[in-house]
Amino acid sequence: MQIRLLLVLLILPLGLLAQTGLNKVDAAGKKQGKWIVKYPNNKTRYTATFKDGYPEGKMIRYYENGVKKAEMEFSEKGKLAQTTLFSEMGRVYAKGLYKNMKKQGPWEFYNKGRKVVVQNYLNGLKDGKTNVLFPSGKTYQQIGYKNDKIDGCVKIFDLEGHQISSFSYVEGVRQGECKTWTAGGEVEMVGEYNNNLPHGSWKFFNDEGEVDYELKYDNGDILNPEVLEKRDEEKFKRLEAQKLKLQDPEEFVKNPVEVLKRK
Repeated sequence: MQIRLLLVLLILPLGLLAQTGLNKVDAAGKKQGKWIVKYPNNKTRYTATFKDGYPEGKMIRYYENGVKKAEMEFSEKGKLAQTTLFSEMGRVYAKGLYKNMKKQGPWEFYNKGRKVVVQNYLNGLKDGKTNVLFPSGKTYQQIGYKNDKIDGCVKIFDLEGHQISSFSYVEGVRQGECKTWTAGGEVEMVGEYNNNLPHGSWKFFNDEGEVDYELKYDNGDILNPEVLEKRDEEKFKRLEAQKLKLQDPEEFVKNPVEVLKRK
């Protein structure tokens, strides 16, 4: 009698597990049905449903401290996953689509509940327009990317939505015309870069729209320093300061307040 009772006690947990249908693998070794996977500390790592080895429907992933890390809605045999990512504080950090577990299309990034960046991806690489946003939601920077490098025109705006500068990039390198405007829309400066260096004629305009002075460069070397010595360097320093403002949007997400303070 005691032996029979012991056998019943040993078999009972297995029977209960079979009834729940958790963490099943079929004869081909593919995950099937409901899965709950744990960390070594017994906290849940993720919960998901599988079909023929592919995640199907909702998957929820957790940090090791138990805070939700991601909500993912899978479709197309696990190829697509509409995703919301959370910080360890439980705040939404990003929203977007994974395709074959690579970022695809527009992704929104958040800081303390506020959307700060909208960035486009192609096969996991930044590609297309990126908008960095002021707290008001208006565009602060508009940046073109191709194959994960800044490419094309970069535009910077003030709080009122006026464009105050533009730069041309080719494969991550400043190349071609750069231009700045006053808050009133008048052209302030027109210059050119060659391989990240000032090159050619740089013209600075006065309030009447006339050329105030002109600097000439040869791949970073100024050819008429005497002109610069006679002028207030404030305008040129302001242009150079734009380099500090132009940064990767995902870095902006980490501390947008500090970036905007420099504006």
